[in-house]
Amino acid sequence: MERHTVDERKVARSAASSTKASAKLEDRILPPDFVRSPRITELLDKRRRSS
Repeated sequence: MERHTVDERKVARSAASSTKASAKLEDRILPPDFVRSPRITELLDKRRRSS
């Protein structure tokens, strides 16, 4: 099988799609009008920066 380069954006899009489908199967979908609390938003921001 030949090696080829894959666009990083396509990989990210595929991973996001897969994650969303998995969450739906496990009934972990948040309603569209859901708003995270400021503390949780801050926690997630810190975790993303440290990654």
